[in-house]
Amino acid sequence: MNEFKKYSDLCNIELQGLRDLLLRYKKKLFNDRFQNSVDVVNSVKNFGCLKKKIAQISTEILQRTIKKNEEEK
Repeated sequence: MNEFKKYSDLCNIELQGLRDLLLRYKKKLFNDRFQNSVDVVNSVKNFGCLKKKIAQISTEILQRTIKKNEEEK
């Protein structure tokens, strides 16, 4: 296994861990009772930003993997 593939796989494992963590956070967010609506709004905004960032990183890794595979051919 080449170095790029190894690190790409490790990044994908870490990203899956982050996705799982966000899912648990989302469940907690909607199951817990908040003391005021500002907490809910801020938490939802933070969740959305994190989810968007994870999607961005996943896309970048996929694009780099495809580019690397094309270069090896």
